[in-house]
Amino acid sequence: MASHLAYRFIDHALYLDEFIAAVIPRLQTVILVMHDWGSGLGFHWARRNAHRVAGLAFMEFVHPMTWELFETGGGANMFRKFRGPPEVGRKLADWYRKTLKNTRSVGIGPGRHWIQEDNPYLIGSELAKWMEQVVLAGDGERKV
Repeated sequence: MASHLAYRFIDHALYLDEFIAAVIPRLQTVILVMHDWGSGLGFHWARRNAHRVAGLAFMEFVHPMTWELFETGGGANMFRKFRGPPEVGRKLADWYRKTLKNTRSVGIGPGRHWIQEDNPYLIGSELAKWMEQVVLAGDGERKV
């Protein structure tokens, strides 16, 4: 994936559109095999291109979250803090930035890292962006 690609759903969806258009002939049908975050992208593409879908295979898929479901895992409070007054969300993002830069990454090959240790300052700000953009049911429209 292009290193300049932002980590938003819409950016990945557009990238997937362009990839499929470049690799698979326009009139050919496809079978989408999806997992986790990619399932949301796959279902999004399938809904907009139903005439091209020959089949869907998916597991551990992302589904719309609700605040009620989120409460059971304890994550709702963190989301509310990120989405609250900017000074609170920014303070939390800064804490993540400072804390995560000291986290060890797991080696997965030369030049590759699980954690963006080459630019640790981006971790907190990107996390804050994602928390602000992710849609929870009843939240209204957000551009993810």
